[in-house]
Amino acid sequence: MKQNAIIMHRPHLGVGDKKK
Repeated sequence: MKQNAIIMHRPHLGVGDKKK
């Protein structure tokens, strides 16, 4: 759940997670 918050605050990180 914490990872979700990080992605919201860091869109560039979310991109890498989505590509995975």
